[in-house]
Amino acid sequence: MRSELYNIVARNTYWFRMTCSRTIFFVLLGTLMVLAAKAEIGTHSKLPDPYSTVATTPVDTVPPIKDRAGSYLENENRNPFDLRDPKIVEQSIEFEPESNSYEITEKIGDDYFRMPTYMTTDEYLKYKAQKQEKEYFQRLAGISSAGGEIGPDIDPIKKFDLSKSLIDRLFGGTTVDLNPKGNIGITLGYDYQNVQNPVLLERQQNNGGFDFDMDIQMNMDGQIGDKLKLNANYNTKSTFDFDRQLKLAYDSEQFSEDEILKKIEAGNVSLPLKSTLIQGNQSLFGLKTDLQFGRLKLTTIISQQNSEKKDLKIEKGAQIQEFDIEVDEYDENRHFFLAHYNRDIFERGLSNLPQISSLYNITKVEVWITNDRRETENTRNIVALADLGESARMTTNNPNLLPKPGLPIHPDISGTKELPDNGANPIYNLLVKDQMARDVESSVSSLRSSPYNMIASRDFEKVRARKLRESSIPSIPN
Repeated sequence: MRSELYNIVARNTYWFRMTCSRTIFFVLLGTLMVLAAKAEIGTHSKLPDPYSTVATTPVDTVPPIKDRAGSYLENENRNPFDLRDPKIVEQSIEFEPESNSYEITEKIGDDYFRMPTYMTTDEYLKYKAQKQEKEYFQRLAGISSAGGEIGPDIDPIKKFDLSKSLIDRLFGGTTVDLNPKGNIGITLGYDYQNVQNPVLLERQQNNGGFDFDMDIQMNMDGQIGDKLKLNANYNTKSTFDFDRQLKLAYDSEQFSEDEILKKIEAGNVSLPLKSTLIQGNQSLFGLKTDLQFGRLKLTTIISQQNSEKKDLKIEKGAQIQEFDIEVDEYDENRHFFLAHYNRDIFERGLSNLPQISSLYNITKVEVWITNDRRETENTRNIVALADLGESARMTTNNPNLLPKPGLPIHPDISGTKELPDNGANPIYNLLVKDQMARDVESSVSSLRSSPYNMIASRDFEKVRARKLRESSIPSIPN
């Protein structure tokens, strides 16, 4: 009985607890629904009733157009849908010294469109500073209208040209101005030559070839915007390289103080330095840039030097300059001494220029050179001898050809040196008596044998030569 009674009490207690929990849940849910309904009604209580038949006026999204009361400087029109003043309205600012103020007028012809207004000097300077500051930052940002004007009042109807705005920012404008000057001459011809030389073949007697030449003299000045400038000068007949100039300069310093890249120069550049210890150069060809990071200025240059620096020394009205000439840089085959005697007295004879201190005078001379031009007049086979007429410093070591020791046979005015003469050594007398040595066919073999025993290309040389004209031989006393 006790166990059954206990089970009945337990079941009644569980049912009571479940009933209380459901009642509390539904009470809380009803309370939240009431609060949400009140909040929704309070939020949308100002909205119009969609079922109401009362007519409502739509709100215009375009700002209303209003006439300004002051001058065009003080009240700036920022409404893009409000048309600006037409161009017939002349707007001007004039300074009146009597009242020490600025008069702002707007006229159509001689009549006032609006009554004039006045600004003090401080007000005008403040306005000018604000305007320049605004234009400066707009230029840095590259903001420009379709018409090229800089400012916030951009016509929404016109198309905004982004590429033009970038070009204007990079080059300071879109104007391309190139002014080429000069001329180009082209010469085209054909050279034909007929040499009636029986020694040559018939095909070799007739020869020809094209002759082409071009002469260019050009000078061009160009500019792209206000930052990029081009200068070129080219002349094919110029004597020096510095006459040919090519320079491309990009300058952004005058447009903005905040640009890191100030200048770029390409072509003919210079590097002037303010220091006297390290000197710059004015003739360079390469690339030069000027950079600025705050107060730090950096100049870099990559170039090659097109000039040389020399110091000139002038004493008593004459220029004194020392220079060195290498042996291989001397003027080849143009300056010769007739004999060793002329070489020995050369320095002493020219020690008192412009007076030549020498009694040696050349009255007549014949010069024979190798016939490398295929000329037929005054040509013959010759044998050139190195020691002919020499009395000292001979190239051969054959004792039969050396001069006899003793007093000079043909002395100069000093009596100590032998003058150049055919009788200064035995070579000339031996050749005159030897018919084999004077024959063209046997001259080489005869000179190599006894009694001469000469060596070819050192003591003698046989060539086909031509005689120089007298006008080609300067007569200079030595």
